[in-house]
Amino acid sequence: MSSDRSREIVRILESGASWTTASQIASQVGCSSRTVKSDITALNRTHEGMIVASSKGYRIEDATAAAQLLSQQANEVPQTAEARKRYILFELLMRHRKVRAADLAESLYISLATLDNELVAIKRELSGYGLVLRSRAGSLYIEGSASGEK
Repeated sequence: MSSDRSREIVRILESGASWTTASQIASQVGCSSRTVKSDITALNRTHEGMIVASSKGYRIEDATAAAQLLSQQANEVPQTAEARKRYILFELLMRHRKVRAADLAESLYISLATLDNELVAIKRELSGYGLVLRSRAGSLYIEGSASGEK
């Protein structure tokens, strides 16, 4: 079980207002429905009763346990360029807000020059989806439509 994937599953379930199927989660996480089911089983072993299952799908039952699991990520600093890229993209895409470059660099414990290098790779990747990484007054944000294809 990947801890990043498990946290992403919890994030997806936490953001949903109703039941979410394993297939819906799998398409967002990028794995199989079977993997989602296995990860949820493992999550419920370590955080008993956090996620409830029914014929309609899954949902968070214990919001406190979910919040604790997600807060653990805040204490983990990505160490590789790929992990930093995922972290940056998550902050820009999933939080739906502008992010100050200085705050991002500080949270990753990297220099602004290193952040700039990471952003070059991110810009290249986003362009394949019709998205553009913009910077204004020291803040970063993504513009474009989600209909772009790679």
